[in-house]
Amino acid sequence: MEKSFLISAYAPGGYHMKSSWQIENLIREAIEAGEFDNLPGAGKPLEIDTNQDVMQSKLRDLGFVPKEVHLRKQLALLENTPANFKLRQELMIEIDILTQTRLGKI
Repeated sequence: MEKSFLISAYAPGGYHMKSSWQIENLIREAIEAGEFDNLPGAGKPLEIDTNQDVMQSKLRDLGFVPKEVHLRKQLALLENTPANFKLRQELMIEIDILTQTRLGKI
């Protein structure tokens, strides 16, 4: 059996890895223990909302931000010193490209 590895959680000291077979075993044990019994909506089809705003809101709630926002935060944290000039310029160019792309100008 091929053992692929998945990132299951992030800890401040680094990534905690679990292999796919370990995850499958945890799920199997939970099923056998009845931990998935009596869940709301059991036996009913999933209601999937494809509304872009809802998906973005859920991602934001989980701490995800658009790359443009992340880069702007990085730029704000970077001191305006001669040593950082090139990196600041590169960040500003990348932010501009992302903005222009989002606005449909590129």
